Amino acid sequence: MVDFLWKNARWLAAAFALTIFSTQSTTLFGAAPPEVHGLANLGSIRALVFSMAVFASAAGPGVTGYLIDTGVDYPAQPIVMGLYRLPVSILLWLVARQVGSVRIGAK
Repeated sequence: MVDFLWKNARWLAAAFALTIFSTQSTTLFGAAPPEVHGLANLGSIRALVFSMAVFASAAGPGVTGYLIDTGVDYPAQPIVMGLYRLPVSILLWLVARQVGSVRIGAK
């Protein structure tokens, strides 16, 4: 058992991190929209976010298939996807700062 855990430590650590991030995003999604946007348009905002999530989950197999077709092997795919997530995360951070400053200025 110890040998199995030692040989698969990287994958187990990645699975653990994915679980932590997944639960954090679920909690954040439940708490952030009412705080940022108020309750008036909450249903519309959640509908938009969930429809985008459904689209993204449907596009995932197509993206990985495209990466395989262009010669990107599976171990390199998370790196390619991470390179995509980095600029998107920076963009969302900039938007969050702007939303926060508008909200703080409104008080």
